[in-house]
Amino acid sequence: MNNSTNAYIDAPSTAFKMSIKIFLRTVVAGLLCFIIYLSLYMAFMILGTENIGYKIYEVDNSGNTVLVDEISFDSKNPNADSLKLEENQRMEYIRSDLSKKIFGTLSVLQQVSMFAVFISMIYPIMWEYGNKDRARIQGGRMREDQIKGLKVGLLAAIPSTLSIVPLALFKVGLISFEYPILYGFLNIPFRPYVDLVWGNIPTAVSLSWLSIFATLLIPIVIILTCFLWYWLGYKEIIPKHIFMYKHTDK
Repeated sequence: MNNSTNAYIDAPSTAFKMSIKIFLRTVVAGLLCFIIYLSLYMAFMILGTENIGYKIYEVDNSGNTVLVDEISFDSKNPNADSLKLEENQRMEYIRSDLSKKIFGTLSVLQQVSMFAVFISMIYPIMWEYGNKDRARIQGGRMREDQIKGLKVGLLAAIPSTLSIVPLALFKVGLISFEYPILYGFLNIPFRPYVDLVWGNIPTAVSLSWLSIFATLLIPIVIILTCFLWYWLGYKEIIPKHIFMYKHTDK
């Protein structure tokens, strides 16, 4: 039958196309999360720290900027108001560190906010795909495949999974540059989680195999999110009008 033929053609192709769209949405989510990450960090640094000193830099005859002095505020030097600089000098304040309590609050707020943005970029389209596939199946235009969301998630999570491989190469010394820094930005929606797992930016020695395996949680989240929201849309468990805006023609 013609309907059956269309179903077999549609099944693999739509899953692949859906995974491409999901991946592109995760890229957009990453850009938004980067803005959130920096904005919250700067806000907490301004509100949660204070100036504790300053550094004086000077441009030498060769055009190089060198540190010439570093002053901590005390009773003798309470501020930098009376500081006089030469034309080739500039001053930068030294900020105190965030307390552990404030830093913990910042990390939680960053992760919750960025995770919400990340999920919000995936669930509307996956819920809609599941809901539309249900209609196609009921109309005899598609073969039933309730794990289609899982397949989409597996395909969409390939880039995130592959980004873990260089961590193993870094661990065994086959990569010399500081890849963990790049990895943190490639997976910026989960950066606070990565910081929690790693602590400070790890070296090849301090980066444990356990912490590398812990990063597998990131692609798993992508896979489960795609699967869950496709399945919910397919089952019509969550009304579409609650989670998505619909523009109706008047």
